[in-house]
Amino acid sequence: MTSTVICASPTFGAQAADADAIIEAAGGTLVRVGRREFERLEIGDLLPSTVAVIVGLERVGARLYDEAPGLRIIAKHGAGVDNIDVGAATARGVVVTNAPGYNALAVAEHTFALILAVARDVARQDARVRAGRWQVAVGRELAEGTLGIVGFGAIGRLVAARAQAFDMRVLYADVVPADPARHPGLEATHVALPELLAESDVVTLHVPLLPGTQHLVGAQELALMRPGAIIVNTARGGLIDEDALLAALDAGTIRGAGLDVFAEEPQVSGPLLDHDRVVLTPHVAGYTEAALARTSRAVAQDVAAVLGGREPRHRLN
Repeated sequence: MTSTVICASPTFGAQAADADAIIEAAGGTLVRVGRREFERLEIGDLLPSTVAVIVGLERVGARLYDEAPGLRIIAKHGAGVDNIDVGAATARGVVVTNAPGYNALAVAEHTFALILAVARDVARQDARVRAGRWQVAVGRELAEGTLGIVGFGAIGRLVAARAQAFDMRVLYADVVPADPARHPGLEATHVALPELLAESDVVTLHVPLLPGTQHLVGAQELALMRPGAIIVNTARGGLIDEDALLAALDAGTIRGAGLDVFAEEPQVSGPLLDHDRVVLTPHVAGYTEAALARTSRAVAQDVAAVLGGREPRHRLN
């Protein structure tokens, strides 16, 4: 019987041709499908033979387990698994894996791209020049400012290292303080979230979206921020209350925002799209050639491990 591996992630293998070969060598037959047809399960003829599913941002519905009784693994092409009900998968004996850290460098770099774009009003000034308007906007320097990092995992620490190169003071908020012995040379001070918000010129979010972090930054938190502060989110859109963010921007409570993620994707709508102090990118922080290649190979190796009866490296359940 064919061992079908459904791939709904459009970026899987895009920068690593050998990723497909890893799966095929393990006996899997890779079949690529679109997001819409996957989420609606308009792939009924494939499901009886499906043993593995690879997803990016595509949502995994409960029906999948019923219609693909031979499913053995759901592999996330990325780190965050908020689009997968891990508990439901566990109850059905389906392994869930992700690929943590493989795109951390890319996300950290994109974070700083957004910080600089907002601080120097890059998008708006670009539009003015293209429109024939030589209208200069005064930006702000990062040096000697304070960067507040919410979530001090692999990405947060990489952001901190880059902030040091910009001569910024670094604060971070995390459930567990980092061990200085494990990160020599990294100068960052652990503080509570309210203190971080009140003292930072730039706030950047790097935590997963969980029930306890939904709208982690709302009206109350935005009110704590310094006038003229910038907020950046390259993690998950649900971390910020977008209505509260819009109100803070309109009131001038904060200077601007850089957003790579949104509450609803990919159908982003609403006033944030037209706000001239918001820089937007389409959830691409982790998308570099090298990061996609690393991630694809890690995912392929986990799928191949399960197909071969071995324990995957990045098992979550």
